[in-house]
Amino acid sequence: MTNIYLLRHSKTEQDFFKEDFDRELIEKWFSRIKKLIKKLKKENIVFDEIISSPAKRSKQTAEEIYKKTWTKKTKIIYDDNLYHSDFDYILSIINNLKKQWKWNFLIVWHNPDIEDVVNYFANDEIWHLKTCWIFKVS
Repeated sequence: MTNIYLLRHSKTEQDFFKEDFDRELIEKWFSRIKKLIKKLKKENIVFDEIISSPAKRSKQTAEEIYKKTWTKKTKIIYDDNLYHSDFDYILSIINNLKKQWKWNFLIVWHNPDIEDVVNYFANDEIWHLKTCWIFKVS
């Protein structure tokens, strides 16, 4: 069975002089990623593939999870289209991943796009996803 997890990156700095693409995570919020990693390990969730937006904050989140949970078969991929993705693009990724067998995938990217996709799969209205929030699709 294919399991797909959607993750909003962790908390970022509010630097109005930096380009949005280059905003970094706030150091103290790495603890939130560590809590998530602890939960993933407790539930024996290991990702075969991590797909991330190339934006700095998403890369930092994805790489921290990768460093702490990787196996020999884990791959990390940066998809340029995830930075300014749309609903249909994300659904096409998810549908392609569902064709895989016995894999765990993690997709790391941004609001508001992640909210739209989570709402679609949850059949609910989630108004604001907190940073470092994870949702299992399958």
